[in-house]
Amino acid sequence: MQQPDEGSLSDPRDQIAPGGTALLRRGGMMLGLIGAAVSLVVAAIAVVVWQHGGLAGRGGFNAACSATYAAALALISIMVTLGVLRLGKRWAAIRILLGAYFFVSLLIGLELVAAFRYPRVPGGVTAFESAPEVGWQLKPNFNGLYAGVPLITNADGFRSPPISLKTNPNVVRVICLGDSVTFGQGSDAEYAYPQILQGLLNKQRPEMYWDVVNTGVPGYCTFQETHQLRRCLEHGYRPRLVILLICLNDITEKYTALRSFGGTGLGFQGVPDGTGAWFFRSIAHLRHYSGILTALTPTTAEAQRREAYAVRLLWEQPYAAQIEEAWQQQEIELDKLVDLNRSEELGLLLAVVPYRSQLANPRSRNAPQRRLSDYSQEHKLAFLDLMPALLREAELGGMSPESFFLDDSHLTAQGNGVVAQAVAEAFKDSASVEPPLGSADIPGEGGAGSYRDVILDHGTSWAVALRKLASDSIARKP
Repeated sequence: MQQPDEGSLSDPRDQIAPGGTALLRRGGMMLGLIGAAVSLVVAAIAVVVWQHGGLAGRGGFNAACSATYAAALALISIMVTLGVLRLGKRWAAIRILLGAYFFVSLLIGLELVAAFRYPRVPGGVTAFESAPEVGWQLKPNFNGLYAGVPLITNADGFRSPPISLKTNPNVVRVICLGDSVTFGQGSDAEYAYPQILQGLLNKQRPEMYWDVVNTGVPGYCTFQETHQLRRCLEHGYRPRLVILLICLNDITEKYTALRSFGGTGLGFQGVPDGTGAWFFRSIAHLRHYSGILTALTPTTAEAQRREAYAVRLLWEQPYAAQIEEAWQQQEIELDKLVDLNRSEELGLLLAVVPYRSQLANPRSRNAPQRRLSDYSQEHKLAFLDLMPALLREAELGGMSPESFFLDDSHLTAQGNGVVAQAVAEAFKDSASVEPPLGSADIPGEGGAGSYRDVILDHGTSWAVALRKLASDSIARKP
């Protein structure tokens, strides 16, 4: 019996006209070579943009992603070309290879287009790392750039020098809690307000050494800052005083940023929000690198949520339902911080820095400050509204108060200096004045009522702690 030759056993899908096989091979090879050439050109252009923009900027990050995608497509194109050569006359295999190549090329092409239409938040090389309880935190012992400024953190991830845990009765440690304003975003470390405050206190009260620790983390709100204080206590910092500097976006931003509060879980930190479920953290992380995923996300809903929790609504629509919800959550978080301070017998100063847009009409836009002042009076807390200090300093200097700001929320180095000076005055006044101290009531406009922009009353934990420090210092003198 005659045996069938080998070719008759081949897949019928491989049987095409001899000329068709050669044409398919040539077409596949040409397609791969053209794809490789175009991808390499795109990658080269993206690298030039990347080097020009740097990873610190959003444009530089998108260019870096684009260069990576284009280089990957060039490599895939070369592999496809070699694959077509090796497959010879196997039409079905070549067809599958070219189909997969077309699909991958389409995805990468869409990513390259999306890089221009949907700018992504910088990820990859970042000063942050995910943290399960608070979402993110600064990397310990980080040494690099953040927001275009050198950043060095200590072993605990704070923008402060290494902390000595040795007991020294002459050292008074002050913990500064806050977000990017306390952190000093846009300024070198020595021009952040905690570092300036340390220098002022050591000149103002040289009978003791003041060690001011900057625990500020960009994007944090009060519950995260309470966690920072717990970390300091657990690590043996032994603070005597705590300053909470509230930026008004602390009240609303968590509702758009943190997955646990209904936000996207995708922020500027370049790491997934550690408070959400694993699936949502993974999607948020991928969105840092994928313009397609960014495009598929319901950005309209995100934009509507951002608008619903816009900071300006704190003074434009202070009684809106979602704003009242945010305030109630803020007060719950403040209650926990106050309870922690009282349990540890720490002095607490609550300070609030204004938004730049409030300064255009401070009397009619001070609703957030009034509410925090009322909370402080109810809970017998020392309170400092920094808006009058910024306005007064601008008037004395013959300058616009807006010049103290880099943007709507972040201060210049000079603005940080004004904040530090105002806080330093709170150390001096509350230690020396026995009767209740505060500015005259500041009337609001349009029936807004009045409030005290400074509360340094005799009975606050802040005043008590400072008097205790003063008496301890006197007792140590020979």
